[in-house]
Amino acid sequence: MTAADEIRDAYRSLSGTPGEYVSLVDVRAALMYLDREEVDAGLRELMAAPDVRLEPEPFGHRIGPNEQWAAIRVAGEDLHLIAIGD
Repeated sequence: MTAADEIRDAYRSLSGTPGEYVSLVDVRAALMYLDREEVDAGLRELMAAPDVRLEPEPFGHRIGPNEQWAAIRVAGEDLHLIAIGD
């Protein structure tokens, strides 16, 4: 199973419904058995999928140390949330 598959599985277990945003803090916690580099590679792979959205936390005051640690930086922007499906 690829890291992208593992992320999809973790997302399904964490989200209430498809398309709901889930914090990367929670996704990374569910995938602690994978190296950060593996999860980052899986997230980058998923970014190309039409059913996946990665977004920054819209409320900056909610970004604490855990959110900063879990974020993935893409094109100079930290992304904190993932949604899969519509």
